[in-house]
Amino acid sequence: MRRAQGLALACLLSGCPSGQVDQRPTQALAQGSRYAVGELHLHAIEWTAQALGSRTQGLPDGLPVAGGLRLRGELALQRVAGRPGETLLALWFTRLDEHELVALGESVAFDAAGLIDVPVTVALAEDGSLTRAWYPSAAPSLLRHVMGGLLVRLDLRAATTGPRIIPVAHGLAEAVYSGEAGRLRRGLRGLVRLDAASTGAPGSATIVGATELGFDDRGALETLVAEEQVRSEDDGFASEDRFRLIRTRVLAGELLARPDLEHMLAVDPSAPRDTGEAEQMMARRFAEGMDLAGLALAVQDIDNGLLPPAGEVTRAVGLLRGWPELTPEVGALAARARSSHGRRLVFDLLAAAGTPEAQQMLRTLIADPTAAPERERPTLVQRFALIQRPESATGWFVLDLYDAADGELRRALLYPLGSLARRLQASDPWVAGLLHERLLVALAAEPSGPDLIAALAGLGNAGRPDDRGRLLAYLADADDDVRWTAIDALRELPGDDTTQALFAALTDRAPRVAARALALLHGRHLGPDDSVRLAALVDGRPLSPTLQTGLVAALTDRIADDPEVPAALRRLALASEDPRLRARIERALAAPDPS
Repeated sequence: MRRAQGLALACLLSGCPSGQVDQRPTQALAQGSRYAVGELHLHAIEWTAQALGSRTQGLPDGLPVAGGLRLRGELALQRVAGRPGETLLALWFTRLDEHELVALGESVAFDAAGLIDVPVTVALAEDGSLTRAWYPSAAPSLLRHVMGGLLVRLDLRAATTGPRIIPVAHGLAEAVYSGEAGRLRRGLRGLVRLDAASTGAPGSATIVGATELGFDDRGALETLVAEEQVRSEDDGFASEDRFRLIRTRVLAGELLARPDLEHMLAVDPSAPRDTGEAEQMMARRFAEGMDLAGLALAVQDIDNGLLPPAGEVTRAVGLLRGWPELTPEVGALAARARSSHGRRLVFDLLAAAGTPEAQQMLRTLIADPTAAPERERPTLVQRFALIQRPESATGWFVLDLYDAADGELRRALLYPLGSLARRLQASDPWVAGLLHERLLVALAAEPSGPDLIAALAGLGNAGRPDDRGRLLAYLADADDDVRWTAIDALRELPGDDTTQALFAALTDRAPRVAARALALLHGRHLGPDDSVRLAALVDGRPLSPTLQTGLVAALTDRIADDPEVPAALRRLALASEDPRLRARIERALAAPDPS
């Protein structure tokens, strides 16, 4: 997942909408906008959300890369005032019976006290849209993120004759409406923006879901049931969101005091949200048990050849993200490390944290011969490729470093040139273009060997569609390493020509080149009509053990597509000398038909 990206827990909480929602007039006054003064509407709320990004290898790029939320309790709603064209409503949680954050596969407890009995004021326009929200200035950031995610789902506008762009859990989507008085269905039929994508563009991402709304005779909200699923193969992102709000009773409650909006924090519910506070909060949770002394001990241990215990790297990154003011002291550990292993660990942690302070420290350390000895610089500079949210200053620094470098260091910098070009494209396209230009110049110099491999890898990291033709040209190179790199560089560039080239590479004379092509076909580029083409590869020709294993994985997932697929698996079982692989095939063939 490219943004903490295609897949961050803060986005699960806030919904991360970007841009303005459609403000076209509706055909009639929206239901759900009529609330009597003094009435207290109580709703049972159940909300579960989960998202998963594909970036699971190596150090985490953010905390977390995958996560979820579970809330169950009661939400109160009361009209507190009226203004021309809008009604002011107060919303607050009266209780939360279940409140759990799940991140990186772990349950993270949090104190719900700051979320309960803290009213948030919203402006409900006559058309049913929420135009503004006001939070108490002293409210914890978690309340803003949780309540912000709730408000994204409370679009109560009536049906239109055509589609409307509305905020959804992970961006903006096109919705179509159906229903009659008192009942409304809002179906989602296409993403306009995906906030988990590196550029925000939805690409091939799909969204499936609908919201069912029910209103009483006066137009007050009775029920809201929403389900939403997003899948993005391009960005390795998947999410699922379920939200239920059921009115249980209406009471004659005590009227809340009119809010003092001038001294509250005003927020546009449809505007992009700063998730920094939520991420810092989560980072501090994950840093539990880690301090500077513990981090220094981890550097000392790895200097002595001992790998960090499971979870220690995550906690160390959490320490840097949660308390960025500690960055100088962490950076000093690089100069005190007694081996290249300790220095690499410090650089890894700073790059994975990726805060502005951490990026500044990386730029400082790489120029310090004590922290970055000359012989280690080609390895250490590649840590810039791990930064998921690079600043422009980091892009300029690496650009200047590349222009002044030669030999092995210059070659090593080609890798982060591509990664930074990709990640800076949205925030600073000028710098991104300059970084990418250096890669094109390096390739135009007709390099060979390691220089050519580095240039191709850099273009792969940049992931620009207009480079596809350049990369495809190298699939016929005589060097196995060059062909493998060119195949791998196509990983972010799906397309018909890429698919055809990958199928052709399945018969490459180098087993690892063929295996890499198969892995890309299986994971990203394989369409439903290609199962028979894969099955045809098992035609009696010798297949390497690596390719056999990859084919079993790919064909097993497509066993119901065509009778040729199970037939190919049977041929593989007969040809394989690996008893574990044969047993895996037998289990797949014996499994019931999933259809």
